Amino acid sequence: APGAEGVLEAGFDGNHGWFCRNRGKADVTITLRTNGDYAEIKCMM
Repeated sequence: APGAEGVLEAGFDGNHGWFCRNRGKADVTITLRTNGDYAEIKCMM
């Protein structure tokens, strides 16, 4: 959905992630803002 946004708040310790699929032809920009304690952020493509 154009202009959609959301929040992922982890309910437990461990690995968490999300998935985004661009079904359109135009490029999209995703901004990831993080807060908290974490060892690393991985981008898996």
